[in-house]
Amino acid sequence: GYTLDKVDKKNHGNEKAAAAACIKRADCAGFVKRGGQYHIALGWTVFSDEESISYVRNDLKLAYVSYSLYLKEFYWQVKAPYIHKNLMKDDYSTLPKALVACVSDPSCRGISYVAKKKKFYLATSTHLVIGHGKTFTKGTKAVIGDGYMWTRSGDDRKIDGNYLDSSTYGTLTAALKACSKKPACTGVTRINSRKFRLGKTERTVHRNGYSAYIRGSISVTYRQRVWTEVIGFILTKPTATFKDVKSALFGCSKSSSCTGVNKRPDGKFQIATSTEMVDKEGASCWLKGGAGYIPQFTYDNTEWHYYEGYRTGGILRTRRSVFTDRNTALSHCVRHPLCQSVHFVGGKYYLRTGEKVSDALGEQTWLLGKTKLDLSDLTIVHHNLHWQTLKYVKYGEPIKGQDKFPDIKRATAACMTHPTCTAVYNDFHARKYYLMSGTNQVPYTKSRVISSIKRLPCGDGKCQGVKTGKQVKIDLKHCYQIRTLEIYNKQSCCSKSGGNVVVKVGKTTCNTVYMSGKTSTVRFDCATNTQGKVITMTFNDIGDINIEGIFLQFKGVQECD
Repeated sequence: GYTLDKVDKKNHGNEKAAAAACIKRADCAGFVKRGGQYHIALGWTVFSDEESISYVRNDLKLAYVSYSLYLKEFYWQVKAPYIHKNLMKDDYSTLPKALVACVSDPSCRGISYVAKKKKFYLATSTHLVIGHGKTFTKGTKAVIGDGYMWTRSGDDRKIDGNYLDSSTYGTLTAALKACSKKPACTGVTRINSRKFRLGKTERTVHRNGYSAYIRGSISVTYRQRVWTEVIGFILTKPTATFKDVKSALFGCSKSSSCTGVNKRPDGKFQIATSTEMVDKEGASCWLKGGAGYIPQFTYDNTEWHYYEGYRTGGILRTRRSVFTDRNTALSHCVRHPLCQSVHFVGGKYYLRTGEKVSDALGEQTWLLGKTKLDLSDLTIVHHNLHWQTLKYVKYGEPIKGQDKFPDIKRATAACMTHPTCTAVYNDFHARKYYLMSGTNQVPYTKSRVISSIKRLPCGDGKCQGVKTGKQVKIDLKHCYQIRTLEIYNKQSCCSKSGGNVVVKVGKTTCNTVYMSGKTSTVRFDCATNTQGKVITMTFNDIGDINIEGIFLQFKGVQECD
């Protein structure tokens, strides 16, 4: 399906004669078969031509390869043995240096490695010619998904030719997933925001309002890198051997000299230190892409950042901090004020307070990102009291001289005894805890901070009952274990009403007591471990009973049973 340029008119009759004629000329690039005719070619540029087959001269026995790489967040189409036709004069000794220069230069369309000079050059066009080297043609910012690497062609482009089939898809995600499962699919054309079609050629053509996503190489993501799989080739200069692919990728990711991982025909894995590839039947290799790729996804209206091959620390001491299901763990983490990550090890998911990852083969971590959930009512219990936690908020003003506390426990204990303290302010990067006064609330995003605001039962400690029929309800706002209740009634001297009152905390009965309109005060203890967020008093005869105040002996509970 390809032809070379500068094709000679003479027909050499057969493949052997054409090859012999080409070898005799130093400027011959190869020969082209058209129908039953064979013509030598003097040009190194390759063109698509369904009626031709090209045989390219390969004196240096270079491997013919084509794959895509993730480097500096961009999609790069790599081909050999080619060089770009239009190269800039400046040369670079290494690929990383050339990548930095190309990404920062809008006129750069790619990079060529010229084997004879052992240097890298920036290219001003995507036009390729056959040559002793390797090309890195710059695409758009890479899209990684469904086992492949994808590049967007740009605006007003569609995949050339007829569509692969009659299927249409309502989202890009659905279309990319469908394309990844069909070997003949080359990419996706976006017709409009709700209509996507699959393509079957690698070329794109102009079409107003359209855009195309071209499928690149098979890829896997591991340890903040995208690894490209190239089937039928291995990298030269292999070194250490590993029992499985994840162990090999882990070892390669930690080595600055490693370029990728080979899978040998015998099933063993080796890391390699060369970028040169040779063909090997029954083998394959994973090429090491650029660092910095962190998979992200949204679950429970919250962004999560995924790190495979890493762990986080910081034990979260709460009633439920270990789970067997990932999504359940993620939902609990975002709803706990101090949880910053979920760590998977040994078949279980652990809530963690840490946000820094460290190397850990076979383990996984999800870091908490931005959330759309309203978490303003979240609290954490210190010293039997609930503290409302607001992330990235500065609450109140610092109390002079009150910033020498080593941890949140001692800071909250001091706040409880200080007459003007309303909150504790924790700046994680400064590693300081401040006692605050006042209620002024200001967003603060310069560093990770949490304001812990002192909260009493019913919010301000002044609990009032809401009367509905024969019931009085008291909203405690948060979960408390109630030990003793003392209820004050507006005494009616001559009332004849009276009867038993069933008092519940949450769903548990605290006690049953007698009250009448003549009762001024009733004090009683609750059953063991009576806890909940609401106190409900159900009267047999409420009459003219009028609850004026409630006194509690309580203990804050992080989560109700």
